[in-house]
Amino acid sequence: MTYIVPIKTQKEVTYNNSVYTVSYFNNLISTTAVDSVSTEWDSTISFAKDSYVKVSGLNRIYRLASTTSRNQYPPANPSVWIDYGATNTFKLFDDIIGSQTEFVNTMTVVIDANRLNSLAFLNMENITSIRVLQEDIGLSITLYDETFTLTDYGVLSLYDYWYLPTKIKRDLVVQGLQFSVDAKVTLEFIGSSDAKIGAVVSGMDDNIAVTLYGTRIDLKDYSKYVTDDYGNTFFSRRGYARIITAQALIDTNTIDDTADKLIGLRGGLTVFVGDEREGGYSSLTTLGYIESVGFQIDNPSKIKFPIKIIGVT
Repeated sequence: MTYIVPIKTQKEVTYNNSVYTVSYFNNLISTTAVDSVSTEWDSTISFAKDSYVKVSGLNRIYRLASTTSRNQYPPANPSVWIDYGATNTFKLFDDIIGSQTEFVNTMTVVIDANRLNSLAFLNMENITSIRVLQEDIGLSITLYDETFTLTDYGVLSLYDYWYLPTKIKRDLVVQGLQFSVDAKVTLEFIGSSDAKIGAVVSGMDDNIAVTLYGTRIDLKDYSKYVTDDYGNTFFSRRGYARIITAQALIDTNTIDDTADKLIGLRGGLTVFVGDEREGGYSSLTTLGYIESVGFQIDNPSKIKFPIKIIGVT
């Protein structure tokens, strides 16, 4: 099992001498994605109830819940303006993988690649390939250039090839990029007319332990049936959490180093890669946090221990 500590950047705006901040993964240089909400909040406009506006400095969308809005800055007035989440261009960089950036057929995203060697692409839909191009800006050289096909035919016969539906991978982890202090990464996505991606996370990877058989994956669905005030019942499709209870193995003499790493990951989101093998179980990859871990030193050579990871929705 390896992990990727995400690189994060902070968006900041100052309004009426107050500072408002939001954190996102990566440092975006440019994108061809388009925001569905284009109306910028303006203090001189009285917006109608249920209007949607964006605050570009924070890359957030707000919905008006009140009947008045004049001079009420959205981030400063949460009872008037409801934070509706990141703009479409930044949904793949927020810490909610259920919120997805949408695009039609192609999308190009350029991010800073300073001090990273790994990328994780999570919760993708209808994306067939991704090109990862890493370039050193100062030296004007290519450090990494690879195209990944996400189509997984998984066939055992010609019948399967012609008649079974084609599978498309939802998650992808790319490792082996080169560490550089002056680099950028260009991501070229190819998909269908309704392509979506929930998260792009980059950072430095490191190893925790060897993942063993006996590891468990649970999916907790938050969808439910809802009954309104008029007695109408309908199904509300919501997000889900991926919960991984891994059986891990380490050398006994590395317990202090392993414990220090896990303590360092406490209180933040991390990408966990449970199966590093090529073509391995991608369902063991998730963005989440460690809920619990425990060591029992009962062998002078090897220690087997459980580690529970709660994925975010």
